[in-house]
Amino acid sequence: MTTRRSLFKTLAAAATAASPSGRPAAAALAGAPLAGKPPMGWNSFDAYDCNINKKQFRAVVDYMAAELRPLGWVYAVIDYISFNPAPGNWNNPKRRFGHPDLRLDADGRPVEKLVMDDAGRLLPAVERFPSAAGGRGFRPIADYAHEKGLKFGIRIMRGIPRQAYFEKRSIQGTKLTAADIADPLDTCNWCNNMFGVDPRGAARRSITTPSSSCMPNGTWTSSNWTTCCPRVPQG
Repeated sequence: MTTRRSLFKTLAAAATAASPSGRPAAAALAGAPLAGKPPMGWNSFDAYDCNINKKQFRAVVDYMAAELRPLGWVYAVIDYISFNPAPGNWNNPKRRFGHPDLRLDADGRPVEKLVMDDAGRLLPAVERFPSAAGGRGFRPIADYAHEKGLKFGIRIMRGIPRQAYFEKRSIQGTKLTAADIADPLDTCNWCNNMFGVDPRGAARRSITTPSSSCMPNGTWTSSNWTTCCPRVPQG
């Protein structure tokens, strides 16, 4: 009990210090609408790492709709690496089995190929999500979750696929390629699939609008911007 009280005091002190006015955070937020509960849902990473497939996800949706939806659980989320046909399907001595890092050649070019369109936008691998065939993407799976009364979510990987950079995939609606706007020095230490976007100049804005066309309407998203931020240019 003493330890718990000490923790509460520490958190309260931190909240007070974080408030611009020096008042406790609760007082600073007085009058602001507060959620009655946090977002309640299920994320595929917690059970399947990055290897979930359509059959497994639909089974989870069925269970959630029957058992958890009445209790307020509404989000069914497919986490990262849905665009790799067989993530982690090689013996990586530096990572856990199944980790989604790609094998790279001497130039940093990926050996394994990801699934993407001509504009370098990542798409679900049909080997794991057969309903994505024909350019349908996650639409059939999203529709299934919505029909069950749930909200479908995916995780967005920030930046430019490393593969798109080396293949110089065109950026839709522009004369640029992925190599023009990617920053190959901006990498992520826990997943090597992506390069960052060069934050200098107008080129980076070329991918922000087209990317949304790959997501079904009503899709809830989370991203990696908080954990793998682009480099801030100096000077």
